[in-house]
Amino acid sequence: EAFIQQYPKSVVLIDALELEMAAWQTVGDSKQVMKAAKHLLAADSGNIRALGIVVSLDRLSAAQGDNAALNEMCVDASGGMLEVPMWRQPADMSGTEYVTLSKLLNDIFIGAEGYCAVQQKNYSQARDWLTRAYVMDPTNVQDTYQLAVADLESMPFDAGGFWYCARAIHLAQSAAIPQDASSMVAYCKAKY
Repeated sequence: EAFIQQYPKSVVLIDALELEMAAWQTVGDSKQVMKAAKHLLAADSGNIRALGIVVSLDRLSAAQGDNAALNEMCVDASGGMLEVPMWRQPADMSGTEYVTLSKLLNDIFIGAEGYCAVQQKNYSQARDWLTRAYVMDPTNVQDTYQLAVADLESMPFDAGGFWYCARAIHLAQSAAIPQDASSMVAYCKAKY
């Protein structure tokens, strides 16, 4: 932070911002991670890793009722979807790391698109996005639960949503997030 403040026009500004973002991630301070990621995006609008972090953190805030975060996430997720296919492997990244990160970023943006569609009550579009996200990562609690919601809120509803409910509850319990599991149980039982 001190370097960035002292040398805001440095040729290594982007590297410094990426290191700052990584340091805050290591510490686990999501507010500072978000601040660093947004600063990085302001300096390098095509930084797909920072965009993925912003979308992930905005999704968490949106799930807690933050409408501004929801709106920002929906816009950023659409932009991220366009960026992933054009993103090229950085010189300092191995091929395996590049493939892994590309898949993760795709999953983040596709899952966020699905979440946006659920919030907009466009359940058929949400099911398309979230099914793709589920195929990429069947252990993602958020995407699995949102897929259940999309299935069960559709008219006519898709009874397969109950399977996704059970799967999401199991994933939440396995990940030791009992508050999420209990809210999922309440929703799924009510729909049943």
